[in-house]
Amino acid sequence: MTSTDATAPGADRAPHTTEGVLTALTGLIRHLASATTVVEVLTALVDTVVDATEATGAAVLERHATTGRVEVAVDTGLDLPADQAALATLWATSDRDRPQAWTDAAGVPPPLRGLTGWGAGLVIDVGAEEPADRVLLVAGEHAPAHLQSCRDMAMAVAPALDALRQHQRMARTRNLLDRVTELAARLTRAGTVSGLLTALVEEVADLDVVTATVVWRMVADPDADRLVAEAEAGPGLRVLQHGMDEAVERRIRGVLAPGTSRAGRAMLGAPAPLADGRLLTLLLIGEDPRRALGLLHDRPLDPEVHGVLSTLAGALGPALVNAGLATERRTLLGTFSRTLRPGRVPAGTDIGVEHHPNTTAAESFGGDFFDWFQPDEHRVLLALGDVAGKGVPAAAAASMAVWSLRALGRQGTGPNVLARLLDTAVAEELGGERFVTLALLDIDTTTWRVRMVLAGHPAPLLLRQTTPLEELDLHADRPLGVMPLGPAFTTHERQLEPGDALVLFTDGATEAQAPDGQRLGRDRLRAAAEAAWTPGAVRASEMAGALWSAVHAWSGGPPDDDCALIVLRRP
Repeated sequence: MTSTDATAPGADRAPHTTEGVLTALTGLIRHLASATTVVEVLTALVDTVVDATEATGAAVLERHATTGRVEVAVDTGLDLPADQAALATLWATSDRDRPQAWTDAAGVPPPLRGLTGWGAGLVIDVGAEEPADRVLLVAGEHAPAHLQSCRDMAMAVAPALDALRQHQRMARTRNLLDRVTELAARLTRAGTVSGLLTALVEEVADLDVVTATVVWRMVADPDADRLVAEAEAGPGLRVLQHGMDEAVERRIRGVLAPGTSRAGRAMLGAPAPLADGRLLTLLLIGEDPRRALGLLHDRPLDPEVHGVLSTLAGALGPALVNAGLATERRTLLGTFSRTLRPGRVPAGTDIGVEHHPNTTAAESFGGDFFDWFQPDEHRVLLALGDVAGKGVPAAAAASMAVWSLRALGRQGTGPNVLARLLDTAVAEELGGERFVTLALLDIDTTTWRVRMVLAGHPAPLLLRQTTPLEELDLHADRPLGVMPLGPAFTTHERQLEPGDALVLFTDGATEAQAPDGQRLGRDRLRAAAEAAWTPGAVRASEMAGALWSAVHAWSGGPPDDDCALIVLRRP
């Protein structure tokens, strides 16, 4: 007998009773209720078919809708064609409405001819609303007689396959939401372009449906634009990193080519099959026509997954622009602040500094500033100041004060005259909008006689080598910039003996607040200095570090204001 359909002669002849088939079908449905994977469902199908129909074997072929590849999903050890083209031809013989059956060699489908066990058999469509199409193959002389029973069993698994598909889609959606939530948190913490792109590829690569991710960017070059991978994550990247297929590279270049419309780029970005059978999807990042996110995946992306990732990649554009601008600003401010730092500690002195601006945008330069330099061989000018206010405007005013101090301080004038000149310069530059407090020390490194001016700045602490800490009851004059034609500034003098030290600080130290709102204050700062001071055994840097630790501990973290501490010690 040749090929037939469900009404072909012999279709109602069965060695097993109808009751036995119904029992097998009931058992299959019961087994499907506990199945958790597609493989379990399909295995239950072929096992039941073999048991209920005395078939010599059964198998399920599966064709992926996007790639067109046909694979053997499950089988019971049948002799099946190994060639992809033969499997595709065999799959094509299935028709949902007209299954194929044969009872002699003349009716055997060409891909099965010559293979053991296929003298009689049938091919039936496994109906299911899935992206993958499946067919059931049954071998054995009695198989055609059980065509309708096998068809009923194939139809019975369709609801189970659809339910698993829905469950898997829900699981993928939950996974997607988890990754998007984590990505959003990471993006808020990432302050650089590389940080944003790394967060993007790592979180997307963690999706169940994605095996690897890459961000490509087209970099302009005089000879030919270069395709560069800026960030990448996930296993299986070799196909994208080494020996990329020319067709795939042309597609990426087509998506990122200048002048290509957004609609054209989106069309070029449709999933493309790679040589290893996986798929590559390209998603545009922001409005930048030269950067795209590449997704490597084994199966087609669900529409909701594709939509969320496409929206996410598109929305990342402004964040990348802002991160780039912020990086440029940090680089500029960092370079600028480094030019305002003093040089090496002058020979024969011991100076320790703790400088902690609270303005992260200005990095290491805020409203507090410090400087030292040598106007001549045996003199050192040391200054610690504080500009009223916070943030970048205060940092800009502080930079003006430092440059003015350097320009005016090398004229050989005493600290009171220098303070008067700085007073005028600050008033002219800031126009009365801000003022500056300043502790200015003029140190004779031969005698270690220190002359100082306190322009609205707190008096330093004096740590003696031979006696306890000395409280300096010094009067502070007005801040710089509030009364440029006012009275002259007072010069205070102190003699430092070997091992003595002066501790200068800004109000960010004394006004540091504990969690309950109490301020550290001068008395507690002095107590911290006494606790850390061991005459002759503590260097200036160690003393400054101990005082900063006390401030940090008091406030339970970095204080709200800029904070600077300088310890000057006579060796």
